[in-house]
Amino acid sequence: GRRTLTSVRAQLPKALRGLPPNPAMASLHFEIRDVRVKSMESMLPEKKALGGRFRESLMSSTRTLSWMRDRIVSLHLDEREDVGAKPLSQVSAVVLLCQTIMGAGVVAIPGAMNSAGLAGGLGVLFLCYLISMLGFVLLVLLANHTGECSYAGFARKLLGGKWDVYLDVIVLMYTLGVCIGYVVLFGNFLSYLVFAFSSIEQIHQSIVHKVCMTVATLLIGMPLSCLQTLGALKVVSLLGLVGVVFSLVAVMKRYADGDLMEHGRTMELFKGSTFAESFPILALACGGHFNCPALYKEVAPAVGEPDWGATPEGHRAFRRMANVIFSASTIALMTYATIGLFAYATWHDRTQGDFTRNCDASDTWMTGVRIMMSVVVLVAYPLVMSAARRTIFQLVLSPMGVEMSQVVCVCIGVSLSVLCLGVALALPEGTAFETSMVYNGAINCTQICYIFPAVFYLRLPRAKTSPLVRVACWLLIALGIFFGIASIVVTARRG
Repeated sequence: GRRTLTSVRAQLPKALRGLPPNPAMASLHFEIRDVRVKSMESMLPEKKALGGRFRESLMSSTRTLSWMRDRIVSLHLDEREDVGAKPLSQVSAVVLLCQTIMGAGVVAIPGAMNSAGLAGGLGVLFLCYLISMLGFVLLVLLANHTGECSYAGFARKLLGGKWDVYLDVIVLMYTLGVCIGYVVLFGNFLSYLVFAFSSIEQIHQSIVHKVCMTVATLLIGMPLSCLQTLGALKVVSLLGLVGVVFSLVAVMKRYADGDLMEHGRTMELFKGSTFAESFPILALACGGHFNCPALYKEVAPAVGEPDWGATPEGHRAFRRMANVIFSASTIALMTYATIGLFAYATWHDRTQGDFTRNCDASDTWMTGVRIMMSVVVLVAYPLVMSAARRTIFQLVLSPMGVEMSQVVCVCIGVSLSVLCLGVALALPEGTAFETSMVYNGAINCTQICYIFPAVFYLRLPRAKTSPLVRVACWLLIALGIFFGIASIVVTARRG
């Protein structure tokens, strides 16, 4: 038997023999099974009755068959096309996650600092940074344990019932709400630039606003929303980060100039009377969890089997994604803190919810910020829309047996973009729209970012979880509920 196995091994093609073992092999379902190894291993307890040479031959056969399994089985991977996909690089993943987290939220951070005070605002922002990272890491652990890469998939495996439908609905409501908000921001930023660089009269502001929304959505936002993967958006996401960096530099420059500062005013460390008004902005500043499972699937294409995280490749993939999460979240934190600090130090208690409104049209630096924030919003829109597109596919089309092809992807992207544009055009301008956006974040985003990742983890078998992480999950649930209720109450009081 040993001579036969040696002969078979020698006849394998040289190209196949030179291939390295597939580290993800142990996590996949194979049609080729090494039953012979198991059967021979079951004979080893009888080794006392066997001669030494025959026992050595059995062990050598076992090693030979294992060697063959490691190399041959990688060619027969249960027809899993995604395993052969090229992984997304860590740098690209960091860029995509950074852009998803920040979006156009950087312009609202200084106003939140004004509401909470310097120490209060930075403290809440840092707390939300920590619990947001915990939520991201939990989603990666869940993907490794369950083999799923969506909120609905986690719900099917861990909660049962109709919870998968509920999760799809809240993700869809939140992402579509954010996309509608971005369409309105298209109009806000672009119409301001139109009036600043043209002779159009202000009496046509409403018409110009709607035209800007329509043009930006149909010509830029919608085509980008039809790209099938997040990785396809990495280049435009880099442009968005350039816009954020320019905004940061502009705020620091206006502070250094000193011509906008009012002497005699100081920054307050803590504002007890308006502290809670910062929650709707700061508590949701580090969100973006709705794209985390899909992004992890592109960073580690082999994920997709239960307990894949226990394999060596699973451990490596988790470390890569953990680095992505830490880098992107920390970049977002430092950007938020720097812009908030310098803008608040410049305008003090006059800092508005959108800090660019503190300057008039003649301010070149702030005009540049509005131009770059238009780019940021146009880039953030397809990142959020991709999550809405995946969700509507899972909720409606996948149960009907439809497969996600490029044609289906384009049809969904176009339909949802037209829907968001129609709703944005029909909505009244003013505080009513802004209030509805805050409610959307307070009700849906807190569940997506904080509550359900922790609930899912607590539903895993105790043997597969860490006691310390389980305690952190209960804290995450409590903080998610608190921030959600506090944001709703504060918004309702402001009317």
